Amino acid sequence: MIRQGVKFKKMVTPYYFMLLTWTPLFLIIFFVPDDIDGTYYSLIDKFIDSYMISNAGTWSSNFPFTSKLIINYICFFAPVFAIIFCYLTLYRSTLEILSFDNISRSKAFFYVAGLTTIILFIIYILYIDSTDLANSRKLAAFGRYKFLYAIYSSGLMYIYYIVFLSSYFIYGFLPRAIINPQR
Repeated sequence: MIRQGVKFKKMVTPYYFMLLTWTPLFLIIFFVPDDIDGTYYSLIDKFIDSYMISNAGTWSSNFPFTSKLIINYICFFAPVFAIIFCYLTLYRSTLEILSFDNISRSKAFFYVAGLTTIILFIIYILYIDSTDLANSRKLAAFGRYKFLYAIYSSGLMYIYYIVFLSSYFIYGFLPRAIINPQR
């Protein structure tokens, strides 16, 4: 059996970069009040409602202002951080590009269609849908406790990073297998 695809000979994950990007989530959780309690925070809330994403993502009714700040942080900065994460991972790692000659069109199309579906699902969850975690059945603990909400939000950013890195491989290498099938 011929191995095909792309694999890491040596993968170096930028853990410090990930921790650095997750730090503002925990700072917001610990230092920003749950509700608006002053002119400064009301101006920030009005700005978010006017110019940013106000009613989308996974938020919590137990701490609405804090969760609104966090979901906007994720929606605007996670794509940029995902690009940097991908660059740092690929720059420091060693890749082995194997043959794509024996991959079938249907298998390559399945990978591309599957990842596209995952990306659209993440976009729907973060930018379109509005879910209150405090009233959720299965994820209610993440909406009730601020620290767990910060961990949940860190997980969302981590998923963003992994999906972007996977996108680099699947969208970068598999279209060649679809366009130029095995001879």
